[in-house]
Amino acid sequence: MSGVAAGTVAGTAAEAAVGDDPSGVGSAAGSSLRPRLTTRQLALVSAITKSASLKRRLIDATEALHEGAVVRIGEEAARLGPVIGSGLVGVVHRATLEETARVVAVKRARARLAFFREAFRVERRTAAKLADRPELGCARIVAFGDHFLAKELVTGPTLAELLVRSTIDRVQRVALEAVLDVVRHGLDAWQIALDVSPKNLAWDGRWVLLDAGPKMKVGDVARIADARSFDAYVRAYRAKLADGPSAPSAVAAPASAEEKLSSPGNHVFVRDFWRWFPLDEDVDVHSFLVDPDEAMSSDEIAVERLASGDFVPAQGLPPAVLDSAVAAWANTEPASRAVALASIARSATGRLHRVLNAAELPIPTVSVRPYHHYRDVLEPSLGHSPLDLYCHEVMPAGPGNAPSAANTSKGALTRLRIPTPPGTFAELGYRRAPSSNRAYVLVPGFRAGIDAATPLVRTLIERGHRGCFLAARLGVRNAKGQPLVTGGVWEVPLLVQVVDYAVTALDVSAVTLIAASHGAAAAMDVAAIHPAVDRLVLDSPLERPLELFFHAASFHDLDRNGARDLLRAHDLPFDERVLDVPSRSGLRSLALRPSPDRITDVCGFAGGASRVVEYRGPHAATMRHDVSERGIPVVCLEAIDAFHDET
Repeated sequence: MSGVAAGTVAGTAAEAAVGDDPSGVGSAAGSSLRPRLTTRQLALVSAITKSASLKRRLIDATEALHEGAVVRIGEEAARLGPVIGSGLVGVVHRATLEETARVVAVKRARARLAFFREAFRVERRTAAKLADRPELGCARIVAFGDHFLAKELVTGPTLAELLVRSTIDRVQRVALEAVLDVVRHGLDAWQIALDVSPKNLAWDGRWVLLDAGPKMKVGDVARIADARSFDAYVRAYRAKLADGPSAPSAVAAPASAEEKLSSPGNHVFVRDFWRWFPLDEDVDVHSFLVDPDEAMSSDEIAVERLASGDFVPAQGLPPAVLDSAVAAWANTEPASRAVALASIARSATGRLHRVLNAAELPIPTVSVRPYHHYRDVLEPSLGHSPLDLYCHEVMPAGPGNAPSAANTSKGALTRLRIPTPPGTFAELGYRRAPSSNRAYVLVPGFRAGIDAATPLVRTLIERGHRGCFLAARLGVRNAKGQPLVTGGVWEVPLLVQVVDYAVTALDVSAVTLIAASHGAAAAMDVAAIHPAVDRLVLDSPLERPLELFFHAASFHDLDRNGARDLLRAHDLPFDERVLDVPSRSGLRSLALRPSPDRITDVCGFAGGASRVVEYRGPHAATMRHDVSERGIPVVCLEAIDAFHDET
């Protein structure tokens, strides 16, 4: 860890952080210093803790967040730096708080499992308990959410580093024996097992516990505490001593082929990992420091496979998810979120399955010439080709369209990028309005950049909408680096990545997709399959998007077959299907219909929305390149307000 670790605690601040916990830490149930788990959840934890291969399965299934990602931690936002440690429950990054530029350690849970949430809750309570112990400091928690913790950082060396280098002194030895007394007190008085392994203790004038998360099994910790001597402690941990960043011991074990889960007994399909895990049928409840609580949510378990061979889905589980889980059991597909969504999509449409397997999608070879208005493409004398409609270069602001300096700076979005497949891009703008676990993901239309969504974000916040706002410009680049749209084909897997980023990094539980014009094509597909999307707002959604290209081609003396040949020659995808707004359980939709609108006259207006509201204004009026000058029609804003107010 190179001497970098989460730092010491100030008692009052730690207590205040815990006291502000909205999840119920201060309540009778929330005040427990032991994780609360159902019988099945404990059986899952027990099976994993007994098996190095299952630990590797869990670790390998963790979705990594890239360096530079912005994450939400309660009411704070932090930009992640490099990984500085990891454990079975979470991964720790060096990070910087966005508002204060303070450097912290951010711990992120590996998945949305009840056990991980409980471990984070218990860690907050334990940190507060240790705040006034002179023998043992504890990393001060400065911000927290259900699946993220931000802690102070210290630069003191870890005990592991001191032992490996044989540089530990007498003062540190004596201080460690006092720490073992605290461990025994924790077991006897608080019924918690502290992790005092060498990589979890740092020296900063006293020993500082870097991670106050609970040890689940009592035995090993009790033996360490009972020894109460430095030499006995070192003997217990000698085999695990190693220099370098903290990591689960299962990571160091030799990699082996993924075992097929064919053993008898019950197994569960864990939704966040999209993998099967066995349940321990012989779990020894007394060997774990937990509070049994059958009322705890088990929403992370999507399907259970009984020893009889029957598959039992969770209540309300979409049939396609069950089909994908059964296929994963049979090892007919690799386990990953992308494959999971592709499997769901295949049950609805073969096209979506191909689209979500990005390796099957070519990068277009076409070169384009930017246009000012789509009508320019209809005029051969201006030197345009119908292929220029695929240009996605942001439309420059004309003399009358330039936003004022005040509008440009007011409510500006923080720019982000996420890793995407070669040849593609996903440019994001981020802004947060606190006190909500909802994300709004906005996708503007043709030649509209992130700035085209900024006025809508700002106005929604002013009108009382709360949550995390992400504006996304998505597409591919040709060999010259020109940005292109692909009619919703490449945009679908990219938008899935954006929604996944919102759920994983911004720690939200629900997503509203807001899309305009061609951006609506990808939004409709993603809303049809992504379980996090529960609200869909579409401005000027096109029923037959490719008709605009065919319409332009007709002005260049190309019939439909000639137009198709032109697309094939440049590896441009063409999809002549008729789009409609998806309908599935748990999804509500609102469509905003402009009038008059030449583009929907040509392409048709996608039907099927739960509610349709007409407005007087241009195509995609809510997120145009010139929206700062034109303004957003009030009827659109009122419709979005009413739509979100509905229960």
